[in-house]
Parts: sequence; structure tokens; C-alpha cells
Amino acid sequence: MKNSYLWVLFIFLMGVQFYFLLDTHKRLREDKKDKKLYDISKKIDSLKNEYKTMQDKIYEYGVGLDSLNLVLESTDKEKTIIKEYYYEKIKSFDTISSTELDSFFANRYGQYKVR
Repeated sequence: MKNSYLWVLFIFLMGVQFYFLLDTHKRLREDKKDKKLYDISKKIDSLKNEYKTMQDKIYEYGVGLDSLNLVLESTDKEKTIIKEYYYEKIKSFDTISSTELDSFFANRYGQYKVR
């Protein structure tokens, strides 16, 4: 009878030891999962910061593009005005006589004398 109590005690102690072994293994797996989740969370935060930085740069580039577009529009307007001015000047030369043309170049460049 004493022998059977020892066996029951032995089996009980083995069960307790096995339980603690499984519990320790379970905690180790949970710790690994928690570590992986923490690492993933840090990576997500890092990516969010990079995304914000990129969004800020995109905004800055957009502002730069807007200012360049304004410069281009202004340049196009000036170009159109100059084209119209020279078109009118060239058109006026079609109606000028030879004497007026000689006089124009003499006044402009000073080397030609009107005869």
C-alpha cells in the first residue's frame, strides 16, 4: 500500500512538473509573439513617419510646380504681347515707302544717309 502511495505521489509530481514545463513553453511562445508584434509595431510606426515625410515633400513639390506654372503663364502672356507687337511692326513695314524705310534705318543705325 505504501508503494502505491509513492507511485501516486510520483505520478502527481511528474504531472505538476509536466504542467510547469508546458506552461513555461507556452509563456516563451507568447513572449516571442509579443516581441514579433512589438517589432512589427515599430516598423509600422517607422513606415508612417516615412509616409508623412514623403507627403510633406510631395506638398512642397506641388507648391514648386504651382509657382513654376505661374511663371510659365506669365512668360506665355509676355511672349504673346511681344508677338503681337512685332506682328504690328512687321505689318507696318509693308505700307512704308522706300524713302521712309531708308530714313528708319538711318535713324536706327546711324550709318545710312537718306539721298
